[in-house]
Amino acid sequence: WLVGATLSNPRRLFMTNPYRVEVGFVFDAGGKEFALFGEADWIWAIAFDDPENEALGLEIGAPL
Repeated sequence: WLVGATLSNPRRLFMTNPYRVEVGFVFDAGGKEFALFGEADWIWAIAFDDPENEALGLEIGAPL
């Protein structure tokens, strides 16, 4: 779904579990929200609604 999509509407992304910290950005892309973020030694490039994200308590913040 992301191949050839245009990234638009950038917003800050926060992780709230186990603590609140800004970790990356969320973009609109191809009709979905694309999350690009990192914490500690991990970097994710994944659909925001992916079930793997639930445990991190991701929260979309203000637009850039």
